[in-house]
Amino acid sequence: MNNAARLGNFLKADHINVWVNPAVVWANEESPLFVENPSVAVWLYNRLTDELGNIWLGEKLSEEERIKITEKFQRLIQSQKMN
Repeated sequence: MNNAARLGNFLKADHINVWVNPAVVWANEESPLFVENPSVAVWLYNRLTDELGNIWLGEKLSEEERIKITEKFQRLIQSQKMN
């Protein structure tokens, strides 16, 4: 839950004001993932935009919000690759 709050603040820095549900995003597409009965949602990174559209709490995320969130993560990943 603490990480969900931190992520909410990370998104707010770019004026993306959304409620953050806790989830694990598996970003390494080359490594297999096997999960049984997770306590939080587990998503593959290449399905992130679609999975964000499946969350429902109050209002669904708009297509524009899903794209903004995905782009923000892509920029973060690219900056980490450069380091």
